[in-house]
Amino acid sequence: MRIILVRHGQTAWNVANRAQGHSDEPLDALGERQIAALAEALSGERIRRIVSSDLSRARKTAETVAAKHGLEVELDPRLRERSFGEWEGRAFEAIRKDVDDRVEAGHHPLEVCPPGGESVRDVWHRLAPVIESLRQERRPILVSTHGMAKSILLAGLLGADESVARAFRFGNTAISVVGLHGSNRVVLERYNDTRHLEGLE
Repeated sequence: MRIILVRHGQTAWNVANRAQGHSDEPLDALGERQIAALAEALSGERIRRIVSSDLSRARKTAETVAAKHGLEVELDPRLRERSFGEWEGRAFEAIRKDVDDRVEAGHHPLEVCPPGGESVRDVWHRLAPVIESLRQERRPILVSTHGMAKSILLAGLLGADESVARAFRFGNTAISVVGLHGSNRVVLERYNDTRHLEGLE
């Protein structure tokens, strides 16, 4: 097992610190340069399969890497970011206040659900079958996804629960690699690696 997890390139909403969720925001100009740099950085990797969220920012990231390896991208809507429902497009600062208010009212942080959206725990359950299938994958695989989704995938692959996922943070096009050492030892080989972006700003 060798799994390369990448977050999509930058969008305008990333810069504005706004919740994107299932909103299909495109990459901005810097994001386009980031994914080109990512593809170059991964050109020497042995990758035999590429799976991506169907949202365009992740899909285009995956397609740019796939072109270097002569692979087709498999789209999986389960790899989408958390849906923020009616909160999509809002600043995270305002969302955090709403979450804090709900937690103070007695809600569990992992179960706070935006109107029409998903809680962290909902995303965990959505991704659980994906995590299990990745654990069974023997070909080197790249997964192109989103910040929170990547956090949950990483936590699950490492054998942790959804509460641990909140500790992970990833830059745009950050590379994280999980490998199987020996017969059953899962190892985090790279975490939030963005060295390929040096000089792009």
